[in-house]
Amino acid sequence: MVYAPEFRRTLDEPVAASIAVPAEIPLVITEGNYLLAEQEPWKEVRAQLDEVWFVDTPQELRLRRLAARHASFGMDQAAAEAWAAGPDENNARLVQATRPAADRIIPWN
Repeated sequence: MVYAPEFRRTLDEPVAASIAVPAEIPLVITEGNYLLAEQEPWKEVRAQLDEVWFVDTPQELRLRRLAARHASFGMDQAAAEAWAAGPDENNARLVQATRPAADRIIPWN
């Protein structure tokens, strides 16, 4: 048995060892923006994964969804859009730079 973390939006924090994964599970699919990042500690994650796929989401869609998510957790719409276009966009640039390292790129249709 291994235990995986879970990100809880209500806390805006990851919670360690929240998801039990029994040894007999043949396939585990995870998601994360930084799985291909070269910075520590993310650099060590890639070696633990068989494949990493990059979902190539159009910027407009990504920004709209991020703003909606922020608003759903209590931000007013203007603040949510500003956050999506500011700090979230900075993170998106870092993640986009990892795209060439992906085993497969999945275009958003």
